[in-house]
Amino acid sequence: MSRFVCLMAFSAAFLSLSLGVPSAAYGQMLTAPLIVASGKMVGQTKGISTTTLYTPSETGLFRVSAYMCMTKPGNTPNRQWIFVLNWKDDAGKEADQLANVQVNAVPPNSYALSFILPAGFAFEAVAGEPITFTVDLSKGTGTTGTYSVYYTVEQLQ
Repeated sequence: MSRFVCLMAFSAAFLSLSLGVPSAAYGQMLTAPLIVASGKMVGQTKGISTTTLYTPSETGLFRVSAYMCMTKPGNTPNRQWIFVLNWKDDAGKEADQLANVQVNAVPPNSYALSFILPAGFAFEAVAGEPITFTVDLSKGTGTTGTYSVYYTVEQLQ
C-alpha cells in the first residue's frame, strides 16, 4: 500500500510540474492595463465640446470605457445625448459613438454604457495625437435635462 501511495504522490508531483505554467509566463498573464486618464463631468445641461482625454507618448492599444446617466430628465422622447470618441490610428482620423442616453430617461433605465462593448472600446492610437471626446445632442426640440459623464482610458500595450 505504501508503494502505491508513494507512486501516486510522485505521479501527481510530476504532472503538476510538467503541466505547470513557467513563472515568467504566469507573471505576464497577470499584467493589468494601466489607467492613464479618468474623470467625470457631472450636472451637464449642454453639449461638451472637444475635450482631450489623453495624448499617448507612444503608439499602442488603448481602451476607453464610458458611462452616462440622466440625473434630471428632459421632456423629449426622441432626443439623445451622444458620447463620441475621436482618435488617430495608422489609417488616419477615426470617430465612434460609444454611448447615448435618452434625454427623457428615468430609472431604472436612465443610464448608457459603452454599448459597442460593455467592457470598453479598444483601439490603436498614434503617439502624439490626442484621444478626445465630445457629447452632442441629437436634433429635435424640447428640454434636454441634466446628465453626467464618467470615463476611463487604459493603455493595454
